[in-house]
Amino acid sequence: MIHTYSYGGKSHINVYSDMNDWMDVTFTVDDKDRADAVQTLRKAYDDWFEPVPEAECECYGDWLEAAMKEAGIEYEVSYADSDSDEEE
Repeated sequence: MIHTYSYGGKSHINVYSDMNDWMDVTFTVDDKDRADAVQTLRKAYDDWFEPVPEAECECYGDWLEAAMKEAGIEYEVSYADSDSDEEE
């Protein structure tokens, strides 16, 4: 799933999974790169879930960041804190 919003000339693109709450990352890009970034991240996300052979052993965040770098899109990235490793 992808959710986007814009503020102050920057677009924030949140990529997350409804099924895996530990998958939650936000990419910040210039507004002018928003459409390309969304398209790049959507394809990379889909490829990771329906793995192309190269994605099979990659962490989802590494895979998404590599796609952005390959597309030449400058970004900042932040990952949501995960409490999945904490004992209940």
